[in-house]
Amino acid sequence: IPIAFGPFRLHAIQAFVHPNNLPSWGLLERKGFHREAEMKDRWYFQGAFWDTCMYTLLNPDSPWTRKETDPR
Repeated sequence: IPIAFGPFRLHAIQAFVHPNNLPSWGLLERKGFHREAEMKDRWYFQGAFWDTCMYTLLNPDSPWTRKETDPR
């Protein structure tokens, strides 16, 4: 995370995990990620479609990140 938001100056990081992978949910949430969506049949793997959850972490120092006072 420090490299992504530091030298690479990314605006956001996204992570995709299987809905049943509770340890990954916990890790992402402890790191400050927010669950954005659960997508049905998102990935095709080993002959079947799989659901996935998308988590996002926004860079609080990015000039493009909306601040709490932004009326949007």
